[in-house]
Amino acid sequence: MLRIITARTNRQLNNRIIELHDRSESHRRQQLEAEQRIEQALGLLDGQDSDLARQLRAALKGEQR
Repeated sequence: MLRIITARTNRQLNNRIIELHDRSESHRRQQLEAEQRIEQALGLLDGQDSDLARQLRAALKGEQR
């Protein structure tokens, strides 16, 4: 009986670990995609010298204004 409980517990733990790993990978991919979108937006702002462009650039870089 103890072996059945232990096997089931181990299976549940393994499933939870796999789920957390998958979630972590998904979060990492989303973060990389967001960083790429920010880099693209910053690229579009290159050469722009308006107040709005400066404000957007600061916001995208996380700078305080």
